[in-house]
Amino acid sequence: MELMCDDNGFYAISDYEEKDLIKKEGWRWNPTTRRWETQDIRIALRLLKYIIPTSSHEEEMRNYNLALKSYERDQRKGCRRYYHA
Repeated sequence: MELMCDDNGFYAISDYEEKDLIKKEGWRWNPTTRRWETQDIRIALRLLKYIIPTSSHEEEMRNYNLALKSYERDQRKGCRRYYHA
């Protein structure tokens, strides 16, 4: 699974087997681009727990906060990258 962003928002590229998990987290399938999309950073970062395995809720929240800060920094430069597993 990959979590990425561009000027239009966030998108996830995944295997077919992961579709229900991504849908459950609030992402929407775009049949034109053939990828999962959202413009909400909170929905986008919900996938981190699947991409970066953690052993505790505290570690999961730390990863979430680090990713949010990284995203905000990237937005000032023009976001072109994100996470993958």
